[in-house]
Amino acid sequence: MTTMRRLFLFLLLLLAVMPARPADDAPLAPAETIELATVRGRIDHLAFDSGGKRLFVAALGNDS
Repeated sequence: MTTMRRLFLFLLLLLAVMPARPADDAPLAPAETIELATVRGRIDHLAFDSGGKRLFVAALGNDS
């Protein structure tokens, strides 16, 4: 089996198992921006709480 054929079959399988997004489900949009002036270093992790509509951000170099 050629590489292209394997890739095609993989993509076909991926499309078959991917959940469909409901038509009435709106995409995420920014509500506000909060400046993180005291944060130094890079942003390490993000976690989204869909029920509470919150985004949690962790800064690695700042331990915050």
